[in-house]
This record gives sequence, structure tokens and C-alpha cells, in this order.
Amino acid sequence: MEFNLFNETDAPIGLNESAIAVVCSLIFKDNDHESTWLNVILQNTKDHTSLNINYLGHEYATDVITFDLSDSADICGEVYINLDVAKDNAHTHGVDTINEIQRLIIHGALHLAGYNDSSSEEKQLMKRKEDHYLNSFM
Repeated sequence: MEFNLFNETDAPIGLNESAIAVVCSLIFKDNDHESTWLNVILQNTKDHTSLNINYLGHEYATDVITFDLSDSADICGEVYINLDVAKDNAHTHGVDTINEIQRLIIHGALHLAGYNDSSSEEKQLMKRKEDHYLNSFM
């Protein structure tokens, strides 16, 4: 799998890109998918919210937006992370920012693998999956 991380903010981020790529590949493999490529883009609130408005019609800030760009059985996608919201989430949950960014990337990968979080049951399953991959492999 080709994995790319793009930081469109001024903040230095110390993510272990190779470890994240391995975990995302594992998520896809565990769910019977192959992956061709995955891009993760870190953005500030202004740019991320603009993306949310323009593509999803949601006029508010959010933490992660996932775009499935697959045109075959292979997974291709982009996960956009709002770095400002990720920092706030980390503070709220008492974890470091790297941990929260990793969780959001895993969350986006789970969406690409077919998981949803519309209902409370789906949200609980996503949270269990996030915890599993974050605690077992990161």
C-alpha cells in the first residue's frame, strides 16, 4: 500500500508514518480488502471546515472527513484530519495529540473498510475497533 502524509499546517507533527501505514493495511486486510493507496492530510480548522461545507454540506468544524476514491475492489482514499480539533479532543480525553491523530486516522481507515458510525451501535463498534487497533499496534 502506498501511504502518504501531508501536513498542510505549520505545526510540526511526529507521527510514525510507517507504523500507521502497517496498521491501515492490517485494517483493510482484516476486512477482506486490498489497498492501493491512502493519503492522510492534516489541516487547520479553516481549511478543514471549508472542505466539510463544500463537499458534505455541513457548516461546522469536525475532526475527520474521509473520502472513498475507490473505483474497484481495491481501497483508495483520503482522510482529512482537523489538527486543531484533534488537539482539543486530545486535551478533553486526556491523551496526547499523536494518540488522537492516530485514532482519527484509524477511524478514517475503518470507514474506508466499510464501517459506519450513524447509529449508536455502529459508533460503539467503531470505538471498539479504534481501541483495538490503537492499543494493539500503535
